Amino acid sequence: MTNPLFNTQPNSTGTSHVDSRGGTRGHARLDSHQGGEINSVISGKIKLHRKLRNDLENMKMMLESVEAVLGDAERESIKHKSMFLWLNRLKDAQTTYLTCLKILKMKPTSTCGQPR
Repeated sequence: MTNPLFNTQPNSTGTSHVDSRGGTRGHARLDSHQGGEINSVISGKIKLHRKLRNDLENMKMMLESVEAVLGDAERESIKHKSMFLWLNRLKDAQTTYLTCLKILKMKPTSTCGQPR
C-alpha cells in the first residue's frame, strides 16, 4: 500500500515501511513539488505575520500620537465647537484601536517622544 503524499523507500525485504493505519514510518519523504508547496504556504504565513506585526506597531504609534494631543485638544474644545466634534471622533477612533490591540493582547506604551 502506498501513500500518495509520500515517496517511501522499500526496506531490505523489498516492502515499504507502512504501518497498520496506513501511515508511513522511517524513510518517508516529500517529493520536491510537495516540499515547494509547503515552503510557499509557510513563506506566505510568515509574510502575513510580519505585515500584521508592522500594522500593529503603526497602530501603537498612532495611539501614542493621539494620546499626546488629547490633553491640548480637550482644553481647546471648550472654546471651539469644531474642536469638540473633532475630539469626540478622535476619542472614538482611539477606543476602536485600543479594543483591537486588547483583542490581540498588545498593550500600547506611553513612550511618545521618548527615544526607543
